[in-house]
Parts: sequence; structure tokens; C-alpha cells
Amino acid sequence: MCIAIVYKNNLCKAHFLTKLKNKLRNEIRLVYKDPESAYASFNFSGKNSISLNELLNHVIVKRIGYSREDIKSYLLRDKVFLSTESHIDYQQFKKNFFPQLVLIADRDEAEMVLHEYNKLTNYSSLKINTTNDSTGKKVLAGKRDDFVKGRLYDLEKYLRSRFSNTWVSVRRAFLDLDIDHDGKISAEDIMRYFGESNKEVDFYDLQKILFDLDTKKEGTLSYYDFSRWMGDAIHVREGFYFRHDSIKNPPFEEN
Repeated sequence: MCIAIVYKNNLCKAHFLTKLKNKLRNEIRLVYKDPESAYASFNFSGKNSISLNELLNHVIVKRIGYSREDIKSYLLRDKVFLSTESHIDYQQFKKNFFPQLVLIADRDEAEMVLHEYNKLTNYSSLKINTTNDSTGKKVLAGKRDDFVKGRLYDLEKYLRSRFSNTWVSVRRAFLDLDIDHDGKISAEDIMRYFGESNKEVDFYDLQKILFDLDTKKEGTLSYYDFSRWMGDAIHVREGFYFRHDSIKNPPFEEN
């Protein structure tokens, strides 16, 4: 229990601002599927950066139920903005409001290798060997490929179990996950469902699985791909015509 002086809502200021931060992040990710769309909405001036005032004047920020001064305090405390006069670019915006995507999307090739290496070193029974490729970069050797395949298998098994325990209808699962109603399920859609704090789901591994399942190899699942993947886990596959050109799909809203 926090013993600091109560600031607001029976919380100390640090915990109050952290709660505010989580609320703002969730609201932004609820409205916008991806950081590109969110950034464009906040970028009123059309320049390559967002000012503190631009962010504070956005309708989402105004409706979350916190005062302008408290929101400003959080943004300065967490160094989202270094000062009241500073700006943030797209990468900084993405890092602060879509942090679950930054871990993977912004890695270069060497960082991807480090990501795999760090995962492998969690298992002391595995012998990790590195060799240098033609460019001098360190690459993993030995059991890396077999271990990654095993990790992807475990993640897919976990997902199938979670989905089967949550939904009794493939079409209901698809509609719930497809928040923006574009007729596709992306890794971001699934991560949004599980929440960024879920340690069982690694975004990079999830992208690998979806890319393998996607018949078009775009990394997103159509209803056909999704039902082919989850149909036997949830129930017998259904025939379903998905109207992705509409905001809602009334004929399929009820199981």
C-alpha cells in the first residue's frame, strides 16, 4: 500500500498520474488501430511533429476525465515532452502510446538476433553458439531454429486454448477481434485483446504465426484464414460472408 500523501482519488500523485497514463493509452488504442492513424489525427499542423498543446487539445485527451494540468504533469513527468515548448515526432509518439509495437517494429536486423538470443538464454539447458557472417555480424547457430519452432508451437497452442475458452463461435471471435471492421485480423488486433502486459504473447512471434497462416502472405488473417486456423479449436467451421465495407455486420452480431 502506498504511504505517500494522497493527491486525488485516494491515490498519491505518482500512482494517480500512472493511472492517467494507462487511461490515455487505452483510449488512443481503442479509437485507432495503428500508431500511424493516431499520429495523423494528433498532428493538426501537418508538420513532422506534435506539440504539447496539440496533444492536449485533442478530443480524446479532453474526454478521458482528467484535468489539463494533470495530463500535462504526466507528459512532463514521463518525458513524453521534455518541456512545454518541445515537440515529439512519430517515433516518440509510437514509443509512448503504442509501446507494445515498438519492441518489435523498430528493431533492425542485429536487434532481432539479440531478441532471439535473449529468449534462448532463458533456458540454461540450451547451448548457445554464435558465429560471424560475411558482414561480421554475430548470428545464432546450433539449436536456434529448432527452439524458435518450439516456441511458436507453444504460443499457437496457448492462443488456441485461450480462444476456445473465450468464444463458442468462430464468427463471434472474428468480429470481437476485428475492432476496426476491416475484415482482417492483425497481430495488433490480437495484442490489443490480450493487453500489452500479457507475457505469454510475444508480438514478434505472433507476427510470424500470422504470416505463416495468411494465404496472401501479408501478415493478416481473413475470415477464411482465421476459421481455418481456429475452426476446430472453437467449433465446426461455419460458412460466413463478411461485409468488411460496413462499420458493423448486423446479420452476424448475434451467435
